Amino acid sequence: MQTANATTTLCFSLLNVNCASCVRKIEKRLCKISGIKKAQVNFASREILIEVENPEIGASFIIAEIKKLGFKAEEIDTHIGHRPTHCHKPNLSLLRAQVIVSILCSLPLLIPMILLFFGINIELNGVVQFALATIVQFFGGFPFYVGTYRGLRTWSLNMDSLVSLGTSVAYFYSIWLLFFSPQVEFYFETSAVLIALILLGRYLEEQAKQKAMGGMSSLLKLQVKSARIRKGEGFVDVPVEKIEIGDLVQVRPGERVPIDGEILEGTSHIDESMLTGESGQIYKHRSDQVYAGTINGNGTLQVKSTKNANDTVLNHIVELVKTAQSSKAPIERLADAISSYFVPVVAGIALLTLLIWWTIFNRPMDGVINAIATLVIACPCALGLATPMVIMVGTAKGAREGILIKDAQALELAHKIKAIIIDKTGTITSGNLSVVDVIYEGANFFKYAKALSQYSTHPLSNAVNQFSSSKVSETDTIDNFNTHPGKGIEGELNGKKIYVGSYNFMKELSISLAGYSNQIESEKRIVVCVANSTEMLGFFLLQDSIKEGSANALAKIKRMGIKTFLLSGDRKSVVENVAQTLYFDDFRAEVLPEDKAAYVMEKQKAGITVGMMGDGVNDAPALARADVGFAVGSGTDIAMESAQIGLMHSDLRNLYRAIRLSKVSYAKIKENLFFAFIYNICGVPLAAFGYLNPMLAGTAMALSSICVVLNSLLLNKKRLD
Repeated sequence: MQTANATTTLCFSLLNVNCASCVRKIEKRLCKISGIKKAQVNFASREILIEVENPEIGASFIIAEIKKLGFKAEEIDTHIGHRPTHCHKPNLSLLRAQVIVSILCSLPLLIPMILLFFGINIELNGVVQFALATIVQFFGGFPFYVGTYRGLRTWSLNMDSLVSLGTSVAYFYSIWLLFFSPQVEFYFETSAVLIALILLGRYLEEQAKQKAMGGMSSLLKLQVKSARIRKGEGFVDVPVEKIEIGDLVQVRPGERVPIDGEILEGTSHIDESMLTGESGQIYKHRSDQVYAGTINGNGTLQVKSTKNANDTVLNHIVELVKTAQSSKAPIERLADAISSYFVPVVAGIALLTLLIWWTIFNRPMDGVINAIATLVIACPCALGLATPMVIMVGTAKGAREGILIKDAQALELAHKIKAIIIDKTGTITSGNLSVVDVIYEGANFFKYAKALSQYSTHPLSNAVNQFSSSKVSETDTIDNFNTHPGKGIEGELNGKKIYVGSYNFMKELSISLAGYSNQIESEKRIVVCVANSTEMLGFFLLQDSIKEGSANALAKIKRMGIKTFLLSGDRKSVVENVAQTLYFDDFRAEVLPEDKAAYVMEKQKAGITVGMMGDGVNDAPALARADVGFAVGSGTDIAMESAQIGLMHSDLRNLYRAIRLSKVSYAKIKENLFFAFIYNICGVPLAAFGYLNPMLAGTAMALSSICVVLNSLLLNKKRLD
């Protein structure tokens, strides 16, 4: 896909990336290549997202560079209708086989040790122990040796290095004892059981991660692979990517809509819950829009395609979620940096442990065992998984709730918001404006209003045009039409200037207000004035109702300790009425689009994190300026570059859910990081001082990663309402 600044984004799946140090190594290598703007690896999903500025750098070049580091990469086809193929998934069957063989071979080595606790002494022949341990060491432990080899090729250590080093010491030391001191105790069970436990933990971790990726999978399953389009007198099935704009698509009862389009024939109820997060079916009829991935109810629809397959709302959502899951939160970068130094530090601690037990305490075998336990207990898997697992689960959960998070930084930052600035029309109020009264003089009032308003798509113009059309039938042509954002519109009718716009717009034009001033300034409803080049002819009074749920959502936001501010271009009396009704902390009226960003900056000067919620068009500068911008709308409006979070429903309940999602996600990240750090801080000294044997250390290491993944999955159980 192409971004606005002419960069190309490529996505790859990675094989055998088993720790955060591997992630950092790949990212650093690729980011040093001229022409690559950014490279981000998601440790949880084993995927890498790369932004390329040089068109000569293609997928094959990147795959070759990754191969030089000892890893295999496979490009993911993000084309609509295709499923991303993760090249590490097929290895689950091999991993399962390695787990089963390792456990079966380790049990005969472990059982005699267990029976000793019950006074039963069974000795297994040393050669048999050697044979069983060898199978585990080189079949079950093969991935660890491969990972170590890759690390050594680039002069770096990783998790695999710790495991292979620890188990090899126990295994080869036992071989030496077998041939030169056959009467003493062997340690074959230490290496074999350790490998079996770590492999079992890795397998369970992969299974849990697949469950965590279920949110993304559910979005991908919405993509329809084929559709029925009209050809001649009938309909034929074609791949969805073959549908062109303007094609007539038939959608039968119970089917998913294959493409974004407009209904030409038929009526039905459409289930849009997977796109918007809102339960309940929506009644659709002729001229209504339908979206790919939604479910048709009991009616047959004829839909005219308005988008190609790669430009649907659903595809934009999938791309946004995938991009967010591949991005890194600031707190994750800190964890990655720590992990990259953690492995060599731990290797040094293990070596020091061995030397101290050997030289000071004169107990070399205890030194070996404690060094192995130190190496194994310190594997930083849990630390590397702590943040990306939450990002993966949180962004997918958000997509199901109609909250589209563009990057991990936004998900992390939103929980810090202390002030939220909200644009009034379409967010607080419904935006479904209707004319409730008209004050005017002169026969040309409705004629001018209809002629000029028909050229504008603004909600105010639509309401004025609809009402005026019921008063006059003729349609006049306007010359030199011009829009003044936040103020009004102007044009020429039969060579005469006419204007439709706000009361302030009329005063700015120095138009005679013809005695309307007092009445307008005291009016709490929305005023739209109509004037010729010299005087105002009258005005419309419009009503815009407050959306259901706005008051309750605002109350919840305020209980979070967040100050609320209302922003609008409407007159002060209108905005003040809404602000007082909903108990906003403050408001600003008669604000022009270009002044909204300045208002955001004004709040930021207090040193607080500021959020901005707007429609993503006139509010673009303010959304970009805010610490976290919330754009409301649908489809590509949500994906606009100015906002960090898109809301499929433009009401305050979705804003509250987005902030709530950020808070619960960040809480999970802190829980995971706390657990991972405490685990390593406590585990390393316990192992070094001989309070943890290698098998117990291996079990704890495996369980730590599994606990982090399962704790992240609990995010799916959190209610956002």
